[in-house]
Amino acid sequence: MQPLRLYVVSISHYCDKIRWALDFKSLPYEKIEFNPRKPPPDLKRAPKTMKKLVPILEDPNNNDLFICDSTHILIYLEEQYPQTKNLFPLNNNRQRIIDFCLKLDSTFGLYTRRLAYLQLIGEQSSKLAMVFGGKKFAWASNPHDIRSYLFGYVFSCFVISRYRIHRVKEDGIYEKTKQLLDDIIHDLGQKQYLFNNEFTAADLTFCSLLKPLTVVTSIVQNPKYHSLFAYDSRIRQTYDANGKLTTDPVVEKLLQPLPSNRKRGTTSWLLKPIYLIQFLFISLMTILVGYFYGMDSDEPPQFKVDESNPSMTVVNDQRLIKLTSKLQIIPFFIRYLSHLFITIPLQLQHINSENKIK
Repeated sequence: MQPLRLYVVSISHYCDKIRWALDFKSLPYEKIEFNPRKPPPDLKRAPKTMKKLVPILEDPNNNDLFICDSTHILIYLEEQYPQTKNLFPLNNNRQRIIDFCLKLDSTFGLYTRRLAYLQLIGEQSSKLAMVFGGKKFAWASNPHDIRSYLFGYVFSCFVISRYRIHRVKEDGIYEKTKQLLDDIIHDLGQKQYLFNNEFTAADLTFCSLLKPLTVVTSIVQNPKYHSLFAYDSRIRQTYDANGKLTTDPVVEKLLQPLPSNRKRGTTSWLLKPIYLIQFLFISLMTILVGYFYGMDSDEPPQFKVDESNPSMTVVNDQRLIKLTSKLQIIPFFIRYLSHLFITIPLQLQHINSENKIK
């Protein structure tokens, strides 16, 4: 059997979901890093109609078939390699598990990514240099390097635009995430697994898509959700033995706890007038940014929903950034640097407001 080819972006929790499934099924594979600006040459063999969105699986054992979308890949692996460990039981719950995974892909996975980016950009945007340059430049691995700060500002603009990080509050992402977590807590109850009292694609999908929340302070330090992170830890220890061995070092550094920016001590009362002035300034500038640059994004969705089969279509929230001329670069950076320094702190304040660390 030839190794399967898995096209990935190392920080993607959707890609890690397929890596985990391949390890669980003991299927041989090789990981190929995907660069949107310079796609791997082998992807030229993929159908032109297929969206170039990782994870993408290429199967040389089946006429070099290409397939994308994480849950669709899980279904394919289950049907194409039935001799491996099962992730979808052959009973009445099979379709329920598929629907559950598709729902998480289209909601929970998108929400956790936006919240994680908001936390990183809002507290230490220089860490983004590790994502986009950590393997090419040695200095990018140090978030305290001045070059990391500068590149972090640049990368933040593209991330904010592409994933609408400046709209987390307006889109209700934090509230939707907590509701989904509450639903999972209710569904789990005293059970060990989400379905069938056995490990399935539902557990694998949820735990994979939960991972970005490990940097979201207001979630991970909320006692209400400790049971979910304990469940995630138990599932990974039991069914993902290779997880830590295969995790990209950049991802490990990225997921390290962020330093707290909160001031403590007996002199904190002296800072209250400063905070008030800062709040008034940010509020005024937010109004100006909304007036001159707009609070919403003009970038259209990059991927459209397949209306011919909506029940099996995964929603993706990535936006298409079109900078067709150098003249467009200037207003683009003015707009999103304004969001970075003005809107993003307010967005972060929103998600941190319920669980302040005292």
